[in-house]
Amino acid sequence: EQFASVLLIARTDYLENNPEIIQNWLKSHEETVSWINSNPDKSKSIFEKFLKKYMGKSLPTKIIDESFSNLTITSDPIKNSVLTFAERADVLGYLGRTGYNLDGIFYEPDLNPNAMVKQLNG
Repeated sequence: EQFASVLLIARTDYLENNPEIIQNWLKSHEETVSWINSNPDKSKSIFEKFLKKYMGKSLPTKIIDESFSNLTITSDPIKNSVLTFAERADVLGYLGRTGYNLDGIFYEPDLNPNAMVKQLNG
């Protein structure tokens, strides 16, 4: 089962007032995701260097390889997983209030999932 582990968040007014910045950022993000998926060995090497620099040491290559084999790098927010997570967090009392509303949380300039990529790649 797939689930979102990272979500990109922006204020609505920023999205509305900076469409060119948003489009450029989304295009760069999509290109980065594509590069990572097209260059798994280089991606692992960069990740290993990141760990060494910012965490003080890396992990064995076997662990990095296994970890990457369990990941799907995508720009898809996997909406159902976000909604399920919110529901579970609410039931467990982690949201600190009764009820929640995720209406409008996802940026959807077009309901066709491939349209964004096509639009960005021009």
